[in-house]
Amino acid sequence: LALSPPPLSLEACEEATKLLNFHKKLEQQRVTAPAFRLRERAAAATIVSLGPHTILPDPALVAASPLSQHWQGDSTNLTYVRLIVGRQERLADQMRREFRIPEKRIAYLRLIGLALTKDGWPEIEKMSLAKKPPVPLETIVEVYIQAGRGQESMSLIARLPIESRVRYLTLLGNTNEAISLARQDRSGGLLYMIQRLLPKTDRAAHEELAALRARLGRAGTSSSEHSRITSPTM
Repeated sequence: LALSPPPLSLEACEEATKLLNFHKKLEQQRVTAPAFRLRERAAAATIVSLGPHTILPDPALVAASPLSQHWQGDSTNLTYVRLIVGRQERLADQMRREFRIPEKRIAYLRLIGLALTKDGWPEIEKMSLAKKPPVPLETIVEVYIQAGRGQESMSLIARLPIESRVRYLTLLGNTNEAISLARQDRSGGLLYMIQRLLPKTDRAAHEELAALRARLGRAGTSSSEHSRITSPTM
């Protein structure tokens, strides 16, 4: 026998009712916004530094989406993002207050919404330049890349830890710069990461990276041997 899902808590029922009523008001006021769905990771309530995961819905599909007055059935996160994309700032702020959405989550959802609009990028740039960005810098870089604006994120990439810098430089096709950073760091691990990120069809790059890793390995072995031989015995 199939098990029935556990009953919703009283708090969850109240939240669902509140959201339904909010949606009904939007529909009564004929508020419109593009209709789309969030990626599963982007829809999560817990916001973390995402690394190389898909965050944005396809911006081209969102841009081509017809305006819709239908809201019922959307999650809290999706409702907020749609309001941002539809430039319904007053209603988005009202929702933030009424549903007490945490600030970190709001910043993340706002980032998604702004990235799906043509005129949202100045605010994203301002967000990235903050002393303490409201969203992890790596997540902002991911959004730039997934929106097809990777080259515009180079100044942000330069502020990331070396592993992230090497990864994003490789993903953006700046392989030589990524290799140079890995060599300066004398890191076989970073060279291996570049090798994994490159297409297997790029045989020349794979061979170069394998040779560099082997050279680093030999240098490390020689250094260890020298240290063992020259260290004083007890």
